[in-house]
Amino acid sequence: MNRKINRALGNVALPALLAFALAIVAGCSDDESTKPPDQFAPPTNLTYVNGDEEVDLDWDGTPDETWDTFAGYNVYRHESSLADTPVNDLGDYKIATTQAGTTSYIDRTAENGTMYFYTVRAAED
Repeated sequence: MNRKINRALGNVALPALLAFALAIVAGCSDDESTKPPDQFAPPTNLTYVNGDEEVDLDWDGTPDETWDTFAGYNVYRHESSLADTPVNDLGDYKIATTQAGTTSYIDRTAENGTMYFYTVRAAED
């Protein structure tokens, strides 16, 4: 995959993009059909392709998509790394929620010449 499709948008640092693995594992549920989103396995292999005023994101879904409480994925964007952002503060940077089974998103609000950092997390129903 050519990661230099649009120089105007800038090269987004791949290690920072891969910082989407922000899952927190804590506690267990007595109900075996539901699982809180902070316990979902994170999506993996987040990739991107820069375009003209857009960034195409794609990732491999969580194996927890079969849980009753799984609703899709939240996509977050910021102009600096989100790797150390507390989970409770990520909402400030949410730009989209995809439907269950959708493992891609096109950020059409990106501005040429701006570097963005993306994080993707499983969302609850």
